[in-house]
Amino acid sequence: MARARSSERGGLQRHRAGSDPTDDRSLSDKFIKVMRLMRVSSSRADIAGLSNARYEFLHALVHSGPGRMSALARQLQISPRTVTPMVDALEADGLIARAQDPNDRRAQVITLTPAGLELMRRAHAERIARTDDLFAALDVADRDTLGALLDTIIATAAAGTSRPDREPSG
Repeated sequence: MARARSSERGGLQRHRAGSDPTDDRSLSDKFIKVMRLMRVSSSRADIAGLSNARYEFLHALVHSGPGRMSALARQLQISPRTVTPMVDALEADGLIARAQDPNDRRAQVITLTPAGLELMRRAHAERIARTDDLFAALDVADRDTLGALLDTIIATAAAGTSRPDREPSG
């Protein structure tokens, strides 16, 4: 069986489609392993007393601001019917509040309360501390380099390009 062409760059192989699926030396495979390690580290136990689902819901409110339950469901890629019990529980805990949407009396807008924001500050600090342990093997310069590289990936993905020197697709 012929293997697909690969190129060496920085000791990592980049494989084209059709490459050997048992070969885990590619950059993508290594990145996926790090993401899994981060997920395990972050969800090993509740963070600041929040389940992962509750953390993700509140995190969406922190970063997107107040929103309708339907919009939050789309953003989190969950079924709208699973949002209502989560909203009920978070509201009962004083972490969120609901108000009637001024543009549509049938809809409700969910907002983070000051207590919810404070809890998310603590949860964020705890999550960062847990995941920072994964990067302890890197010195400060390597962490800075990794951060800059990740910023480049995020920026190019947000711009709809595959490389910084390409024009946005579409």
